[in-house]
Amino acid sequence: MISLNNVELILYNWLYALKNSLEERYVEVIENKWIIWVIVLIALIGGIGYAFYCTSKGYTFSGKVKWNWPRVWDIGIGCKP
Repeated sequence: MISLNNVELILYNWLYALKNSLEERYVEVIENKWIIWVIVLIALIGGIGYAFYCTSKGYTFSGKVKWNWPRVWDIGIGCKP
């Protein structure tokens, strides 16, 4: 039978406490991972919907973003006549 000395026991207890501390601290991050996928899904559906809208109006959809700096309110997202 293998017996552990005090240093090993202290080390194992410290690692176990660290593991529990990290699990408790980041449990919200781990459990709320689904919200990122929901945002990605909404963005994907929006992009596909916008591409369908452009093509249904007779335009071509390129998917490029045009920023028009410094007039940032004049942004185009790849809908060309």
